[in-house]
Amino acid sequence: MPFTELNVKETIDRERQSNPEFAKVWDESRTEYKLLAELVLLWKEQKMTQMDLAKATGNKQQVISRIEKRM
Repeated sequence: MPFTELNVKETIDRERQSNPEFAKVWDESRTEYKLLAELVLLWKEQKMTQMDLAKATGNKQQVISRIEKRM
């Protein structure tokens, strides 16, 4: 079965225009993404390890790793 080419940006834009609930959730996730990006920059500036940040935030190191990979 061959892969179908998909323009993700167009698909998301179309869905945002036609589905208000999707638009709301999408916009909220972008805010979260930007916040996480700021967090990653700050912790790297402080030369913190994933384990340091995990201890400081009460999360597991694996959670911090997943956040960093999203960036």
